Amino acid sequence: MVSIDGDVLYQVEPLTEPIDNQEAVRGFDPVPVYDDQNTLSRVIAPYIEGNGAHRYSIIFDFDSDRINTIVSKNPQNVSLLALSGVITVAIIMNTVLELLFTRHVKKLSERAAIIQAGDYSQSLSIDKNDEIGDLAKALNAMADHFKHDIEKLRELDEAKTKFMAIVTHNLHTPVAIIGDYVETVLHMKDLDDSKTKMLETVKANNVKLKALIEDTVLISSMDIGENPITLRKTDLNVFFNRIANEFVKLAENKQLTTDINIEPFAEKSYISTPFIQSALWNILDNSLKFTKEGTVGMHASVIEGVITIDVTDTGIGMNEDIQKTLFSTFQHGTDIYQFDFEGVGLGLYTSKLIVTNHGGDINIKSNENNGTVVQITLPYITDPAQAPESLRDKLDTTFEG
Repeated sequence: MVSIDGDVLYQVEPLTEPIDNQEAVRGFDPVPVYDDQNTLSRVIAPYIEGNGAHRYSIIFDFDSDRINTIVSKNPQNVSLLALSGVITVAIIMNTVLELLFTRHVKKLSERAAIIQAGDYSQSLSIDKNDEIGDLAKALNAMADHFKHDIEKLRELDEAKTKFMAIVTHNLHTPVAIIGDYVETVLHMKDLDDSKTKMLETVKANNVKLKALIEDTVLISSMDIGENPITLRKTDLNVFFNRIANEFVKLAENKQLTTDINIEPFAEKSYISTPFIQSALWNILDNSLKFTKEGTVGMHASVIEGVITIDVTDTGIGMNEDIQKTLFSTFQHGTDIYQFDFEGVGLGLYTSKLIVTNHGGDINIKSNENNGTVVQITLPYITDPAQAPESLRDKLDTTFEG
């Protein structure tokens, strides 16, 4: 094999004659060469790459004297000679392709698969000054760029999480103190109606602030790999009926009708009552908030071995675009500039986080101006041995509520 400049790159045996036909080496068609006796002595064949480039040619030299001697000794050697020639050429071509192209293309493919899997730490070393070498350099540069960006984003995310954890921790105590003082003052006998109303407003907003802090603490904890959720055996009949009764009172205050159906639970189940209560109330609160008139509802039952809770309303609903991002942080079910509703958009994200960490799921069906149905599903764990593997280390079998 020679380059188009006539440099020998690979040979099985030394050339019988020097290369004196540079045009044939550079050409795109096979060129036969004959000796003085008009006998074929050489074939110069171009090697055309897959992309159409022509940088190499293959030279086949023929020794007619050796061929005639072999044929004269044994006619059968003609067939063997032809077969061995074909095999030799095939081996040479395969070796050349492997050395020059296939091996490097395989490396590029493997490296691309590693990058796709998210590992940007390895680099690809191909010592070639052609298109394959350029492609390898570009692939390495791309991986380095991704690695740098991801590390920077990770550092920013860690800083954000630590900051949120510190802020929420420092807010928790003063908010609790404010709540205690408000409760103490409200029990004083000499308060008039105007002062009582002001304190009730302070109390209500303090409760909202406390809930926001608790949601933020939960999100921050789970972001750094902590999971404060503990599942204890709970009487679901008592649990869901207590929530339903409170929900009915709030609905009646807004002059809404209610549709409540808590089917009997035959056995107690392992759940984290404070967290599931928080997740469920985020959904119930939204149904009250976005329903100006009509009906709100709550259904709870066991369907095919799964705890199923449906929260329904006939409120303003939402379109498909809003539903796609509804369970992300700082998302609202409405346009906050068009509708005057409170909230920072953490409630549904927190609910999703809690339910998912309970091995459950949360889904929504809604049509704009035609109400919403939010469904929460949780594993019905009546026996610790039945618990999913991911939840077994969260079970507290020493307590029963």
